[in-house]
Amino acid sequence: MIDYAEIAFKILNCILKVKPHQAITISTEIHNVSEYDDPLIEIPFLEELALFIRKAKALPIIDVSTENLHKRFFEEITDDSIDISTEQFFKWINSSELFIDLSWRSNPQFYQSIADRSYKRVKMSSKEFIRIFSDNNKKLLLLGFPTKGLSIYYKVDHQLIEKTYFEALNLDYNELKKRVLIFDGKIKKSQKWYLDTDKRTVEIEFEHDSLCMYGDFNDEVIVTLPCGSWEQDIIQERFKGIFLADSIYFDHHRWHDVQIIFENGKVTDVETVSDLEDINLLKTLLFQKISGISLQVGLNKNIIEKTNYSLFDMRKHKNVSLIMNNSRGQLIALSHNASLHESKEKNILEEV
Repeated sequence: MIDYAEIAFKILNCILKVKPHQAITISTEIHNVSEYDDPLIEIPFLEELALFIRKAKALPIIDVSTENLHKRFFEEITDDSIDISTEQFFKWINSSELFIDLSWRSNPQFYQSIADRSYKRVKMSSKEFIRIFSDNNKKLLLLGFPTKGLSIYYKVDHQLIEKTYFEALNLDYNELKKRVLIFDGKIKKSQKWYLDTDKRTVEIEFEHDSLCMYGDFNDEVIVTLPCGSWEQDIIQERFKGIFLADSIYFDHHRWHDVQIIFENGKVTDVETVSDLEDINLLKTLLFQKISGISLQVGLNKNIIEKTNYSLFDMRKHKNVSLIMNNSRGQLIALSHNASLHESKEKNILEEV
């Protein structure tokens, strides 16, 4: 049985660090578009979060909407009314110091029913949204409660997704922070590394600062849960070798056991061990111009089984992912339980 109370306590104390007299908005959505979801599936978790906020002498503000209303906003409101003015947005954002969104990304199946043209009418970009949060010293926690709609969209086992989600949230965040920072320190000892996947190797040189995701906001405005990973950009023109991906993730598409050959940061060849569905789509994605590559290492010890859902799998303990951005702004993730080592040194992932 899921212990919502224990998980809520850890999130509010270890991540949000709730203080007396703070106002905290919790957003949730009633899932009333499709028949396969319990409309109130998020409510028990919301109640525990709200109770612990009150016990901390802070004020929970409950923001409830419905999927159907969300859909109708996009489809029925005219172009001159759909955008929220900056003044209106400031009024909303100044109502709380902290914001928790339970419904973020919880049901992508629902969003497929809304036409692209409806989204394009919204003028506020995600970058502008983040900038306003940052300028006003606000913090947003994205929880992404998994619904059956999410499992149907990604064609994954819902029981496994739900189990993995709550186990991944219910961890020792202080211990996670320690392990992520120790790993970060080891990586910084060298610029050049070798990534091995079943006797295939790619050479990696890192650039820029690393991104350590262990639940602390630090200088970030948004934290996404489950957390537990380390990420750093790769110098693209020096990236070369062969990578065997046991899983490739792009939106709701999945491919398995694909070998990719890189030369100077470009994909030069793609091979599969068997005929795969939508292989032409995969090759189109991989052969497009790459605008950036990063390496992400999963360090959440409570995620021990792959789910086929990228948000969880990329945080799976010791899972390694190459994240590619192509010229169209699309993200493709290539994953494997690889080994990472410096020259002929031992695999540093054995120590995390």
